[in-house]
Amino acid sequence: MLEPGVRIPLADAASFAGALRRLRLVRLVLAGCLLAVGGGVFLAARGLSAPEAALVPPGSSGVVVLDVSSSIEAATYERREAYQKTARALEEAAASGGRYGVVLFSDVAYEALPATAPSTELRAFQRYFLPLPRDARARPFRTMRLAGSRFAANPWTHAFTAGTQISNGLRLARRVLRRDGVRDPVVVLVSDLNTDDSDVAPLSKVVLEYGRQSIPLRVVAVGASETDTEFFRRLTARAGVVVDPEPLYSRGRAGEAGTAASPVLLVALAGLLLALLALNELACARVGWRRRAVTG
Repeated sequence: MLEPGVRIPLADAASFAGALRRLRLVRLVLAGCLLAVGGGVFLAARGLSAPEAALVPPGSSGVVVLDVSSSIEAATYERREAYQKTARALEEAAASGGRYGVVLFSDVAYEALPATAPSTELRAFQRYFLPLPRDARARPFRTMRLAGSRFAANPWTHAFTAGTQISNGLRLARRVLRRDGVRDPVVVLVSDLNTDDSDVAPLSKVVLEYGRQSIPLRVVAVGASETDTEFFRRLTARAGVVVDPEPLYSRGRAGEAGTAASPVLLVALAGLLLALLALNELACARVGWRRRAVTG
């Protein structure tokens, strides 16, 4: 019995030289293809990213209804986290890639931006809720200090001071959407939810109208008390309004819809890699002995 690794000398071994060269060439080509496709699979997998959470759907359009009443001024100017929450909500809508308008309100409502404006225009409002860089050379004429940082004083500080009527802001937003012909809109209400007592009935009515017209309403409560937040949840429960929602949608990396690498490329490369591995097993298997077929 032969020991493993013992070679059997063949008198006609030279006749296999051509086949051996062809086999080596096939192995080299397959090895190169496997390395190339394997690298492609790695890069495609690395390019994939988990979609980031978003408040509004990518590519959506609608209106941001922003509470600028004196009550929210007091709350947000005293609590920096409320400013950050407002800035984050505006950024979510700005990054949607769609079109968004802006309605500002206190006791009255004012259309600051039509619903046909690119969503990136929301960053012009967001800047009032972001701290100014410490080394900024050019500063706004009027600034305010909040929790150790300076913010640009917004232009509506002294323009909206008489109470809060959330219903007026939502009603104007709906008129803007109808006028601009926005299809499948989303309305984002950013407020401390501290509406006047006289506004409870009108607010309940307009929210129910949102529900009947299937207009999604996302409410971002900034500087709101637990009492006001819970009251607003009960008030709007029948209309399916989402108060302080967890992010409901997803978008690509860097806040842009659809920027993440498509998994289709990864699946295709993985399939090609498996096919090459199978071909390698078939074409480059070790030579084995077998019985010679008997003919005749």
